[in-house]
Amino acid sequence: MRTPDTPPLPESLRPEGKIFAGAGWMKFVGAGLELSGMTLLFAAVGFGLDRWLGNDRLIATAIAVLVGFTLGMIRFVMMAAGANTRSPKS
Repeated sequence: MRTPDTPPLPESLRPEGKIFAGAGWMKFVGAGLELSGMTLLFAAVGFGLDRWLGNDRLIATAIAVLVGFTLGMIRFVMMAAGANTRSPKS
């Protein structure tokens, strides 16, 4: 824990100098997890619907996976496109 009289950290130990500090790629990792999570969530809903209806073929599961992946991919592409249109830091 730092106290008010503690000297500042050297430049090499400051968080700004690390690769993880403010790295833009980290939000894309989160978006990828969101894409896979959305797909799995829709797959689970479709599977539950197939079981509830007593379907031998997993039609609702297949449709739900496609819908979930499509919605997740739309969100991912919109976020990636928005990252490219921002103005650079001044």
